Order: sequence, then C-alpha cells, then structure tokens
Amino acid sequence: MFFNHNGSPLCIENPKIPQNTILKSENTRSKVEYELEFTDSVAAITVGNFNENINVKHDTLIKGEQSYDIRLGAQAYHYFDNFVLEKLRKPLLGDTLYEACKGQEIDLKIKGDKNNKWYNSKKQLLAQNIESFVIQADSNTIYTVIGTTDTLKIKVVAKPNPQKIIEPVIKTCAPLVFEYNKEVYDSIKISPKLDNYTFTENGKYTISTWLEGCSRVDTCLFEIEDCQVELEYPNIFTPNMDNRNDVFKPIKLKNIAKAELIVYNRWGKEVFFTEKTNLSWDGAGVNAGVYFYICKYIDRFGKENAVNGWVIIAE
Repeated sequence: MFFNHNGSPLCIENPKIPQNTILKSENTRSKVEYELEFTDSVAAITVGNFNENINVKHDTLIKGEQSYDIRLGAQAYHYFDNFVLEKLRKPLLGDTLYEACKGQEIDLKIKGDKNNKWYNSKKQLLAQNIESFVIQADSNTIYTVIGTTDTLKIKVVAKPNPQKIIEPVIKTCAPLVFEYNKEVYDSIKISPKLDNYTFTENGKYTISTWLEGCSRVDTCLFEIEDCQVELEYPNIFTPNMDNRNDVFKPIKLKNIAKAELIVYNRWGKEVFFTEKTNLSWDGAGVNAGVYFYICKYIDRFGKENAVNGWVIIAE
C-alpha cells in the first residue's frame, strides 16, 4: 500500500505485477502493464530499472481531485520495483483583473482548488469553498483567494460613471441652447432629439451620457415661461365704501417677488408705506386730492426696478 505525506492512501490497492513478467536477462525485455487507481492527485511517478540499475522517471500529470485509472509502464520495458509518488500542486486559476462601472455587479470566477477561502482587502472572510463570488464594484479593491497550495489575488477596478449633466427641472423665459463640456463625456444622446441642441418646446427630456464604457441617464422637465414683468397702478380711486374702486391697488401685477409702496402728499410728506404683497392703499386718514407714489420692486429673476406716478383721491 502506498501513502502520501499525511498518511492517507494514495492507491486504492497495491499495484499488482503480473506473474512471469520480471525478466533479469539483459537480452530479454518484456512490457509490464498494470493499473493503479489513485485517491489523490499525482504529479510524478518515479520507477526503477533494476535490471540495468538505471533510474527512469516518467512524469504523468494527473489533473483534478477525482479518482483516475492510470496505466503505467506502457512506454517502458522495465521491472517496476519501487514508486515515489509526489502530490500534485493544486492551482487556483482565473482572471486577476476585473473592470466595471461603479455600482455594477461582477461575478468573480475561479477554477481549480475548491477548498478555498475568499478575503477582501481588509482581510475579512467573505466566503469559502466556492468557485464564483458576486460583488458590487463600489471602489477599487483587491480580493484574495487562498487554496490548499495556491493563492490568487483578484483586482477589481471601479470605473467612474458620468457626472450629472443637467438639472431635473429647468424653467426659462426663452429657448435654451444645451451646452456641455465635451472633455468630460465621450458622447451624449438627447431624446426627443433637439435641433442644434436647443430646447424650444416644453416637455420631459432624457439625456444619456457615456464615459469609458460607463453610462448614465438623466431626465429634465423643461418649461418656457411667461417672464414678462408687469406692475401698473390706476390714477384715481374713490374710497367711499361703495365697494367700487375703493382701494388704490395694482391693475397689473406679474412676476414681482418683493416690493414696497410709498405715498406722498403734494408737499412731499410720506402719508403711507407698505411692504405687503397686495401693495394696496385705502386712503385712510387723508383728504381728497392729488398724491404721488413710488413702488420699488425686485422681480422673481432678481432684477431691481421701480414705477412711480400720481393718483387722485376723489370723493
């Protein structure tokens, strides 16, 4: 019986040499054939030629971990007297570099030794005794697979995805030309298609971008608004409580963000001030006559302006 270094049997049973095949005559040689069934992998078998006192080494590579029927001596005419069985190194085979877009799932695969352990770059045990491991490429990482006699390092490179190219909502007063940095993106696609990269119609648009094989999709709700700014007052009102034209207030008011109304009498004295959004004056506490006003405002686009004029309080 033959044994390996840890004492487990290498052969299911001893090799049996057929009778009458051991020939010592220098002029007579005979082919000796027999079968060995191994329970472990074998790298080489060394046999001895004791007729000629010459050692002959036959390298027979046995792959895998299953049992094999191996026929030895098929190419030699020697008396096989002693065997030295060397255990086969169990390799770990697989790609050592994976590239993927950030956030993408990757299936890391190996072949060979199934008796293995998987570790991340922090030396944390992730899995064991597997040939496939799915990870998410969030950052550049090195995974280490340790087998019985071999170690395999797998590097994962997480390529950056394209940056956001447009805001989700765009409101503008006129058609907008879409501009982007061509050095940041390999290519872009806008749907629906724009003529000359110009937004001219309200609607939802999809913008796809690519960079080094990685892609991103952004959506944008585009709207062309009525951006005309209007602020206009009447030149007469009658605060007589008849519910008709009782208040001095704007007859046109559009796209005003903030304003203040100041009213003066004919001698330049301030008689009324308000910052309320309705910008109105009921004429309380003053007599009929002519008054002057100024309304300073900031429109919703941030621009400062003012309107001024006169108004008559009629009885």
